[in-house]
Amino acid sequence: MTNLKCKIKKSVLKFFFTSIFLFSFAVIFAGGKKDAPKTQTKNLEVVRIGLLSGPSGIPCAKLLSDSENNFAFPAIEHQVFASAMQLLPKIISGEIDIGFLPPNVAAKAYNSGNAVLVNVGVSGNGMISLITKDDSIRSILNLRGKTVAVAGAGATPEYVFKTILLNESQDSNFFESVILDFSIPNTQIAAAVISGTVDAAIVPEPFATLAQMQDSEVKRVVDIQEAFAKAGGFYDYPMTLIVASAKFAKENPQFIAQFQTEYQKAQNWTKENPKEAGELSEKYALGLKSAVVQNAIPNLAYTFALPFDSKAQVENLLNVFLRFAPEAVGGKLPADDFYFKIPDGADF
Repeated sequence: MTNLKCKIKKSVLKFFFTSIFLFSFAVIFAGGKKDAPKTQTKNLEVVRIGLLSGPSGIPCAKLLSDSENNFAFPAIEHQVFASAMQLLPKIISGEIDIGFLPPNVAAKAYNSGNAVLVNVGVSGNGMISLITKDDSIRSILNLRGKTVAVAGAGATPEYVFKTILLNESQDSNFFESVILDFSIPNTQIAAAVISGTVDAAIVPEPFATLAQMQDSEVKRVVDIQEAFAKAGGFYDYPMTLIVASAKFAKENPQFIAQFQTEYQKAQNWTKENPKEAGELSEKYALGLKSAVVQNAIPNLAYTFALPFDSKAQVENLLNVFLRFAPEAVGGKLPADDFYFKIPDGADF
């Protein structure tokens, strides 16, 4: 009887340890499988992205395409807006989760109302050009007495250009002698330069590229980014920030981290594949024809930088606005929590 009990006990123990071994092996084997990537978000089925018509949204065309093809994101719903002023209220109201805004617009929104949005990355640096057909214009000082069309009153091109003009001034009259014309819509500036309606123009991309595509006599003169750096700025000043509703970012830090990674990949793909990027941009109606996108991409200064990594450059540009138009940024620099940081220990 004792032997029988021993045999039964040994059999039970053998079964028990064998089961543990098989279960452990199965877990290890399963963990080593190369399954399709899983989304790193919880209870997040749809993300609503707001894009500005024009260059800033182009890298997102790749994300939209990936989302349609069962990429490991939640589904992406996107809207294209003609201006930052149309997009901003949608972010503030929570109708849009992630969007793209000029730094001063984002800073003013943050400063004006309970930190309703946060900066989650820089997506584009300085891409402003001085274009002309006038062979006499070869430097900033050659602009004395000239009429220069400026893209967008109260926007980055105006204040970057004014900073350069003040720095280059040889006498007190030079700054006042340059006639700044804000009356021409951005889409018509290329035609104004080509026709000689204005002597020169300060424009962001893709308008410089568009002008050169239409008339080979249009030239880019003066490296505006270098001139701005000489005037006390950074060479790489940000033109566009990726922002998120503060509520959305705080509730979904895992998605913000994933978006930062995947956006950077999409941006790199865009720079390496301008033809395909142009086709996708036109497919998703992002505001530019495929050929324009393809030619403009080398000049678009796409970049990606995490919020705190680019804080000094952002503040340097915002200080330019504070010098000329403090109200354009809400009268002060944003606090540190404007620069969104993924919380330590965020559940991924």
